[in-house]
Amino acid sequence: MGLRIAIFVSSLAGGGVARLSLTLAAGFADRGHVVSVVTFDATAADFYEVPARVKRVQASTGSRPLVRWFDLFGNIRRLARIRAAITSTKPDCVISIADGTNELMLLATLGCRFERLVSVQIDQPAYDHHNTSWNDRRRRRFRRWAYRMADAVVFLSPEQSARAAADNPTWRCADVPNPVTPTIDTRLDKKAGSVIAQLKSREHWLVGTGRLVEQKGFDLLLPAFASLTARFPAWGLLILGEGPDRQALERQAALLQIADRVLMPGVAKLHAILQHCSVFVLSSRFEGQPLALMEAMLCGLPVVSFDCPSGPAAIIRPGVDGLLVRPITVEALSTELLKMMSCPDMRLRMGRAALDVRSRFDVELICAEWEKLIARCPLPQGCSNGGN
Repeated sequence: MGLRIAIFVSSLAGGGVARLSLTLAAGFADRGHVVSVVTFDATAADFYEVPARVKRVQASTGSRPLVRWFDLFGNIRRLARIRAAITSTKPDCVISIADGTNELMLLATLGCRFERLVSVQIDQPAYDHHNTSWNDRRRRRFRRWAYRMADAVVFLSPEQSARAAADNPTWRCADVPNPVTPTIDTRLDKKAGSVIAQLKSREHWLVGTGRLVEQKGFDLLLPAFASLTARFPAWGLLILGEGPDRQALERQAALLQIADRVLMPGVAKLHAILQHCSVFVLSSRFEGQPLALMEAMLCGLPVVSFDCPSGPAAIIRPGVDGLLVRPITVEALSTELLKMMSCPDMRLRMGRAALDVRSRFDVELICAEWEKLIARCPLPQGCSNGGN
């Protein structure tokens, strides 16, 4: 008998977490479960199409809770709406995805009689090392408290889970990797069509994707590419994504005198554009399990990635489908990019091997792992299809 599963995510407005949420939702639905996707961002902001067999629910919060801590009563109302949206699906279990969203779900569903699992999408020690402000420390303390209420805190690898369990013995830690999107969606919209038209200006493109923030390391990728432009005049660099570091990266490209070789069009449909690129580059300082890397491999692209904590080393088979780069220096990245850009036969061979990512991280296998984990978290006595 299938379960009633609610997946809680902040938004479907774009990015890897939104794609992951819908991949899992479709995978669970295909295995006979009744699945809902709940967000607190408006449905009008959706970038991805929700599968017809998955119910879409919006918590009408007006704005995201816990942004204004002094607005106590406003936050209580927003949390109450999240609770109402989740419980309206009558779930047997709720899976929330990504820090911030996880804490909201746990707080909003206090006392509810269904299983509550949270998925951590980042390498937490590395994230905490790079985020040391007073607000970051405050959020860390809140997270440590909130995650104690989860029936399972789910990491992306056994190593991440073991480290978290050692640091937080009150957490119920587990590990389930992310699946890769099972199919390639090459349908064009106006934005993707515009980007592809611009790609025709050069024969080859390196491509990186992600939020324009320090974590993603585009400030390292730009000088690594700049060091190779004289040798490879037919190559350009495409960076897909949006974020607060856009102006800084544009200034950096101008200072490096490569602005005419760098394209930063914002968020666009990934698969359609990857078909027109030659090499995918992951320049992140840290990751969880980089979905964009997996989807580039699904599209048959060879990959070059920093061996950052954590994720790339569990995905890339060095010398088979990509190259792992000693972290984290511009010179090391430039050296490995040179190898890949210099050798068409290597790119072709590794691109073909990269397609194996589909079977290695198959959504049906990953959903089966989630089902095993949910089964190890028995429903509270008296619980039947959720309730509050």
